[in-house]
Amino acid sequence: MSYQGMKNLFRVILVAGCGWGLFLILGIAEGTFNLTQLIFYTIQSNLLVFLIYGYLVVKSGAYSFRKRRMVSVDLPANIMGAVTLIIVITGLIYNFILVPTIPDTSDYAVNNLSDLLVHTFTPLMVFFDWVVFADTHETKTIKPLTWTVLPIMYWLFTIVRAQLAGPIPGFDSDYPYFFIDADHLGWPQVFLNVALLVLFFVAFGYLMKLLAWLSNRFKSPKLN
Repeated sequence: MSYQGMKNLFRVILVAGCGWGLFLILGIAEGTFNLTQLIFYTIQSNLLVFLIYGYLVVKSGAYSFRKRRMVSVDLPANIMGAVTLIIVITGLIYNFILVPTIPDTSDYAVNNLSDLLVHTFTPLMVFFDWVVFADTHETKTIKPLTWTVLPIMYWLFTIVRAQLAGPIPGFDSDYPYFFIDADHLGWPQVFLNVALLVLFFVAFGYLMKLLAWLSNRFKSPKLN
């Protein structure tokens, strides 16, 4: 199989796993639709990945059919980097910040299939795609500082939602995550938490840029 073929197949598997995770966690598999889940960063970031990579899979398939050879399509490297950081944040925060705080007696579902897919499978697959398959040859266009805009917008969304809608159904808080819960922590601590997270996101973004630069020598040039 050609490099382009492996890239497209990998992305098909990525979209299928991400989509199945969303299908399960949103309750669609049980014949319902849990709107509350849409409040969470995990679901929003997975939906973004599903839509972006689903678009790339469909467009790559259409181009391949039209040109009668295997073709893979990418969005601009800066957009691909932003999407990658957004979903990697999901995996890191869930596995290293949230899971350690969940008591063994909690009813919160940990390590079931839906959690594995949306919190671990999808972040790892997208990160692997960034390192191995994404077209990042235009390294100068990669601007990790801009990637923090969407996480900050999500935080602002949680503030507005908390003021307008109140407690999240099934939760004892107006906020989806304890480290941004201004009611319990106070605004100074929340601002500090967010500032530290943003600094980490920027640092991780520049690490991704370095990895892209290092991996470009092994990547196949874009073919279309």
